[in-house]
Amino acid sequence: MADNNSAGTEAEETVDDLLLGGLKVIQSRSGYRFSIDAVLLANFIDANQAIRVTDLGTGSGVIALLLYWRLPYAQITGIEIQPDMYNRAERSLQLNHCTDRIRIMAGDIRHIDQLMALESMDLVVSNPPYYGCKEGKISLNQEKAIARHEICMDLSDLISAARYLLKPQGRFAFIQPARRLPSLQEILAQQDMSLKRVRMVHSFRDRAPSMVLVEAEKEGTGPAVILEPLVIYQSPGVYSEEILQIYRGQG
Repeated sequence: MADNNSAGTEAEETVDDLLLGGLKVIQSRSGYRFSIDAVLLANFIDANQAIRVTDLGTGSGVIALLLYWRLPYAQITGIEIQPDMYNRAERSLQLNHCTDRIRIMAGDIRHIDQLMALESMDLVVSNPPYYGCKEGKISLNQEKAIARHEICMDLSDLISAARYLLKPQGRFAFIQPARRLPSLQEILAQQDMSLKRVRMVHSFRDRAPSMVLVEAEKEGTGPAVILEPLVIYQSPGVYSEEILQIYRGQG
């Protein structure tokens, strides 16, 4: 639901209800806008003992806001490379009165060592680009292009930044297209990160998975837990009961 009358927003922006915790986010009308992926990822994370959390590529701050609501004791840092999205994230924090436990930093995660301390995080999360820079058609809108394609970073850069930030046995939770699971497993193994939990996401129960939710552990051991598939829709335009429970705050 969009509200265009909130203070601090510009004509080309909307204020949208996250439908969880009474939270709202400021977004561009024409640029990148969050989707259900962010909600699924925020719900997927294992919240146990996650006190210091970083969201890599926070965009307008959606995941950081959802984690603020879900993790009442966590201190959360969002990092964003695009100035306009960084600015919206900052204003979204003020709109939601969340500046006590969230901070937003402008920066390039490829230079994470210049932004944050080594092994300082319990949990890292990210909803990164889904396409390589040579895959598909790149949007003419720069904000959409950087959010969807690996123009400013790739999977290896992302996993390397997460590994730098995490304490030993710290966790990295992220979402990717299901087709990328083999390549991300390979990159994780190269950086001494092991899969701990995997959950396939299907649009409909009878269709192949479209996305995969992944949790990896730094210097972890033991096999991964394969969770029950998550189905988004029970019929066209009708969310499944699990998705409805997530939006009711019961996920």
